[in-house]
Amino acid sequence: MLLDIATADTESAAVITDGATKFDLAEKAKTMYRKIAGYEDSVKAHREATFPIHLILQALTTIDVKNAFASEPLDKIRILNTICRSKTLEDKPPETSEFYDEVDSGLRSIFALAALPACAKGGLTKELESIATVLQKDTMDRESLRLGTPSSVFVIVCFYKLCPWVALVCTCFHLFHHNTATLVPDLQL
Repeated sequence: MLLDIATADTESAAVITDGATKFDLAEKAKTMYRKIAGYEDSVKAHREATFPIHLILQALTTIDVKNAFASEPLDKIRILNTICRSKTLEDKPPETSEFYDEVDSGLRSIFALAALPACAKGGLTKELESIATVLQKDTMDRESLRLGTPSSVFVIVCFYKLCPWVALVCTCFHLFHHNTATLVPDLQL
């Protein structure tokens, strides 16, 4: 599922994207790190750090595709039937479906992954626990996870068959500007 999420107030806008944008690549090209593979993820994380953290954390618990709003009632019916893989898009969608849960989980994980660097860097253990809960329920098939912060980039390879999200949660790092990492204390599973 590819999805970009945006918010704006009267003074600025912020966007969470799936992957680096052309802007991120252009910003990387302006830096002394332009030849370092993956540095665009650091630029992306820096850009996404402007997204209001309270909205990200709220999304971890409030996303519910079944009860979401659509500007047109027929659009909602079609969207829900598409999610449920119904044969007819205009029939009444089912009240419950494992596919609703799957989409909710995938959407929540997008927000969780966007918040992870900022929460780890800030040592926000309660928020990291919420992120861990969301990521443990994530059903998206990821071979690797690339996390970037403005001060460093690190890659955690997480093969589902070998190492579920719990391994990621157990190795959340508190990142400091001086590029050192220590385990976040008191992270409860």
